[in-house]
Amino acid sequence: MQELPNRNARLPLVTGTACWPRETCTVTEPNGPSTKNFAEIVDFGTYLRRLRIEQQLSQSELAERAKMSVEAISALERGVRKRPQAGTVDLLCAALGLDSDRMRALRELSRLAPRSVARVAADATTATFQNNLPLNLTSFVGRETELAEIGDAVEKHRLVTLVGSGGIGKTRTTLQVAAARLDRTSGGVWFVELAPLTTGDYVPATIAQAMKLNVSHGGDTLEDLVRAIANRSCLLVIDNCEHVIDAASAVVAAIVHRCPEVRVLASSRQPLGVPGEAVYRLPPLTLPQRESAGTRTLTAAEARLSAAVVLFADRASEADARFALTDDNAATVATICERLDGIPLAIELAAPRAKIFTPAQLLARLDERFRLLTADKRNLMPRQQTLRALIDWSYDLLSDAERTMFRALGIFAGTFSFEAAAAVVSPKLDEFESINVFSALTDKSLVLADDAGDTKRFRLLETTRAYAREKLEQASELNAVARLHLEYLRDLFQASVARRESTGNGAAHEQLFATELDDVRVAADFALRDGEVGRGAEMLAAINGISWTHIGHGSEGLARLQAFRDALGADRPALVALLCAWIAVLARELGRRSLAGEASAMAVTCARASGDSSLIATALARHANTMVSLERLDEAQAALDEAERYPAPSAMQQRRILEARANLQRLAGNLDEAVRTWEISREQLRALGASGDERVATVCLSECEFQRGNNARAIELIEELLPSARTAADWGLYTRALCDLAAYRIATGALERARQCAEEATRLAFERDPASSYLVIGLEILALNHALSGEDLRAARIARFTAATDRAIGLRRDFVAASILERLQNALGTAGTIAGNIHRGVLSAEDIVALALA
Repeated sequence: MQELPNRNARLPLVTGTACWPRETCTVTEPNGPSTKNFAEIVDFGTYLRRLRIEQQLSQSELAERAKMSVEAISALERGVRKRPQAGTVDLLCAALGLDSDRMRALRELSRLAPRSVARVAADATTATFQNNLPLNLTSFVGRETELAEIGDAVEKHRLVTLVGSGGIGKTRTTLQVAAARLDRTSGGVWFVELAPLTTGDYVPATIAQAMKLNVSHGGDTLEDLVRAIANRSCLLVIDNCEHVIDAASAVVAAIVHRCPEVRVLASSRQPLGVPGEAVYRLPPLTLPQRESAGTRTLTAAEARLSAAVVLFADRASEADARFALTDDNAATVATICERLDGIPLAIELAAPRAKIFTPAQLLARLDERFRLLTADKRNLMPRQQTLRALIDWSYDLLSDAERTMFRALGIFAGTFSFEAAAAVVSPKLDEFESINVFSALTDKSLVLADDAGDTKRFRLLETTRAYAREKLEQASELNAVARLHLEYLRDLFQASVARRESTGNGAAHEQLFATELDDVRVAADFALRDGEVGRGAEMLAAINGISWTHIGHGSEGLARLQAFRDALGADRPALVALLCAWIAVLARELGRRSLAGEASAMAVTCARASGDSSLIATALARHANTMVSLERLDEAQAALDEAERYPAPSAMQQRRILEARANLQRLAGNLDEAVRTWEISREQLRALGASGDERVATVCLSECEFQRGNNARAIELIEELLPSARTAADWGLYTRALCDLAAYRIATGALERARQCAEEATRLAFERDPASSYLVIGLEILALNHALSGEDLRAARIARFTAATDRAIGLRRDFVAASILERLQNALGTAGTIAGNIHRGVLSAEDIVALALA
């Protein structure tokens, strides 16, 4: 079995309504070899699409050439505009650079009635193609890349199987591919529907009936079938093989091995397993490309680049002619399509609800998707009439062991590894049983592979996950599986932090946390809710508190650590000490120095109670850093001196003490010594390969250089690290570095470049962690920039907001942030006070950010 690669098209395609008659398709094709493969084109839209694809043009590219809108091209291809004007056709002919035959064909088709058979030239020859392909009554959306790849696969392989989850569009896609081959098979193209069968015994007879063959009754039907088609050149499209997989595999194997001119295009939720089979895994429809940062919403034009959104809009407008995709609802429609995983059938069930709901109302009801998404259409099979029945069809075909594992996978909120999947199954399977069961679930398209990273990971579609979670609850297994899930994550992070402590390299640990974040949230919520506080606290303590700021969620991390600290009993002093130490680190990073001081003092007290010397040294080093931030130098010096008396058991322990020493030197005014210490720290971290920690040291070094007046060096250091911080998605440090760089540039008079940095920092902080101190600092830099540009009123309004926020969170600034605030206050002066008094109403954070960025 060969697995074929597939690629999602970046610009999705909307194809016209397919119009091939049920029995035969009679068309007339122009003379000459150039139009040999156009015989299947039966209407203007389909023909236009084929011509465009031949030249490898997207709809937007053709629209640009023809001086038309993308919407107009899409409407023509879908058949919405039934009779295009002659001038439009002329523009298209010129844009496509058509030869005389194709130009004549396109013009003739533009004059024919919808769905008429194309007679594209008066002197053409007539060809008849045998087929029983059903008539599609709705437009086919997207799949430009997939259609091309599957067509190529059918050319190269005699057996191609489209595999995918239920409702993903396997049937419609196979029909589109089959229609494109009508003129290439003298024995016809035959569609065989296996879904109605209750037993595999009737597979040979069903194929024979579809092909209108007379085979004996009472003899060997398969043998008679093979003999009848042994010398025919035809394409069999065998649909929905999964529930009779063994029989379908046996029949297809016999046909492929004994009928050399027969090709088979099958669809199934799992491969047939026939030697020589090429498997193509059909992906969901393309979804909108969202911006990774910024507050700009999705426009209708951007949303239409998604095939999933185009399908929703198309079906919604069919249900309600008043529906239109607009800039106001595009983002909501995109979110609906994302929540439905880009699955065509789910979207087809959702879109008709536009008759009674706005997109926002529909989105609010998607948590009840299994009750909401139903249809009552006679042309749909029962399993296609509700979203629940769609997945029931797959679930009912699973073995008991497969059902057990599938239910357990509903606990995962994000992607997961095979090891994670095996760990949450209760009762446990042995390793080889787990491998076999998990492989079966992936083969049956209930579990999807996610190959984006270096390690193989897997996921469930959101709809499938909701179904599995529901089954988990119905089986009364949720608590047991949630406990296994929590224990797995705890053990995973404890092993990771042990590696970090021994090597000093935290990059792998940070990446692990970013990958597992959604599941950490699920596990932490379960631990607090269901009395697993100890296990949950152990997991959070192992995660490394600074990891939360790395991904831009420092406030969330702080709140979770505080909740577990408060819930723990006094009999776990070592665990409380670890939580308090991380609370101190996060609170300090967020500018909440008073909270940091309380937490670090408690960490030292609890560490002493535990008697663990390594833990005491760690708590003391972090307490020293916290005392530095509070400008309590004597306490910082005492804590650091005591920490250094303990033998440093790990590279990380040595780094913490060195970091505390550098911070103390800086606050004491020994800037030259602080710079030397940070340089030593950078060299050590570089030697360890600890790139993330090296970036932290670089930022601290730049702040020391700025404080001692070396602005050029400070700017050079930040500009050096920004690309790597962004590439590594180290959002907390990246935002801090942007704020620093903006401050440095203001000091050198480069106001425009400072504004650009501050705007990006403000957007990031607001999007990822609105409670972050970096939002306040970014806004203050922008306020200073506005004030220096003469916009006192705007600057004062922003300053009024940041001052209120400052008081609310107890923000304590380092030298860089303090220098900005001082300059802002001096720049505003009396004029700022007057301007601030003009606007006494309290604006929201969103309003202030918009005001600052306007």
